[in-house]
Amino acid sequence: MKTCLVFLFAIVALAAAANVSCPPVDDEHGEAVVLPHESDCSKFYLCSNGVPWELSCKEGLYFNTETNTCDWQENVNCSNVGTTPGGQK
Repeated sequence: MKTCLVFLFAIVALAAAANVSCPPVDDEHGEAVVLPHESDCSKFYLCSNGVPWELSCKEGLYFNTETNTCDWQENVNCSNVGTTPGGQK
């Protein structure tokens, strides 16, 4: 049952990230590539071997494109109007 839930979660994450264009390979150091979400400042994509995985920052944090980490609002340049940290709307 647990395996089925993990598999279902993976399918949902891939479907949500289907419109993201990840590089076909990881960076020159073998690390996954991180991209900002197109419409929600509290989300981002982790690209691994060309496959995008949509992830969310913890509540109260936004994705910082300069550091590729979740960060406090005052440290983030978020231009996506109408989004809130942690995926709350």
